[in-house]
Amino acid sequence: MLDQRNDRWLTHLATGLALLALLFFALTVVRPLARLHTDGFAGYYTIGHIAVYTPEQLALAYDEAWYGPQVVLLTAPGVREVFKNQPPPGSLLLAPLVWLPYPTARLVWLLLNLGFLVVSLMLLARAVRWPARAGLWIAPLCLLYRPVYENLRQGQMYLWLLVWLCLALWALATGPARPRAYALGGVMLGLLLIFKTAVIWLWPLLALARRWQILLWGGITAAAVALLSLFYLGLAPWRAYLNQMPLLFTMPDRYATGYQTITSLFGHLFVAAPPFSPAPVAHLPALATALTLTVQMTTLVITARGQRMLGTDHAGRVLSLALLLSLAIANAPLGEGYHYTLILPALLIAAWWAWTARLPWSQWALLALAALLLSAPWPYQSPQLSAGWWALLAYPRVYGAYALWGWLLGRRAEVRDQVNSRPLPPFSSPLCGEEKGSGVEARPRITGSITNSGAADPSPALTLSSELVLRRTPPPAMSAQPQT
Repeated sequence: MLDQRNDRWLTHLATGLALLALLFFALTVVRPLARLHTDGFAGYYTIGHIAVYTPEQLALAYDEAWYGPQVVLLTAPGVREVFKNQPPPGSLLLAPLVWLPYPTARLVWLLLNLGFLVVSLMLLARAVRWPARAGLWIAPLCLLYRPVYENLRQGQMYLWLLVWLCLALWALATGPARPRAYALGGVMLGLLLIFKTAVIWLWPLLALARRWQILLWGGITAAAVALLSLFYLGLAPWRAYLNQMPLLFTMPDRYATGYQTITSLFGHLFVAAPPFSPAPVAHLPALATALTLTVQMTTLVITARGQRMLGTDHAGRVLSLALLLSLAIANAPLGEGYHYTLILPALLIAAWWAWTARLPWSQWALLALAALLLSAPWPYQSPQLSAGWWALLAYPRVYGAYALWGWLLGRRAEVRDQVNSRPLPPFSSPLCGEEKGSGVEARPRITGSITNSGAADPSPALTLSSELVLRRTPPPAMSAQPQT
């Protein structure tokens, strides 16, 4: 009884301290940030205002010459923003706040973002089968993650998208035993795609894993939102959006160091594109393209194979999701520092596994290095890091993402050892999930045979590798007495 009271007291203390830390952050950091005039929120506020009050002009927003003055008119002088490469439904993401004055709307939005972070972490805690309040406890620590701060400073959308992503992770982590959960995960991925074209890296990986149910729900959701948007926004914005989509793969500013991607890294080294890449090592655009595609395709195949080898129990599913997510920004066509907010779940899942599996300090050190590269306040847009081979120092987020990816790949043997050292869960296959009503599990790479376990116990048993024996409980014997 005393231990239970102590546990409750410690729980309340941790919750209270976390809330106080968040309140302190809101007063000392969020309020000053709300007074800034930055791109990001200014663009969302402007496009939301256009979508709500003059939707017939939305197609013009894809023209920078027209859209730029609208941003200045509705927000603040000196703010520059564009709406290229954004799907038309994305214009509605901030629509509920456009009735507020711009300064008030920015303050409200930043406070909401703080709440979005807490909700996301609580969902992620449930995904790893921890109490939801654990997400609240680690929220103050996650405020040290630099992409989160950059997201808040610019009033970006990615903490709101983080809620959708963590909801998808929670649903997919429950496993195929709950088809509705898989449907929810697919719906969330569909919303991320159609509103922001976010984490598109997951789609080919899910296809390689044959997660057709998830992809089907995601595709249906994206198509439904697109069709519904036609009734309100019309066809013209979609035509303008599709016409400028090829620029995503040709525009020279994707080689600026502000874009923390593999595309930018190799482009900055081997493509001359002033002022974004003013002094490359050599002008070899074909080499830059070849290196980019080689790295992307190689990591795609390795990731698809690695997630299958992690297993199908809960730990394997969660680590598989983190592995799929880890390169979603680094291998994307575009990805700035604040985009790495969406990699936070993969980093936290890695830390959860290091804690759960009681990994040695050497593994913690490697994980800490990845976290440092992902979140350290490094001046990667400095002109001093823009010329020649010095540009290799301008991509810490890319290196951090790949370090995290490699760390997660190395967890396969640990997951198998943990599974083989505890009672096996219900039957599952790598892709088809659990079979209801079975008392054993058939795991990949484990062979065995049905044997009789001995005269003392005539019930059949499944022997795996001559070491693990699981008994299949026979059904209850039918009574010979007639039912009355």
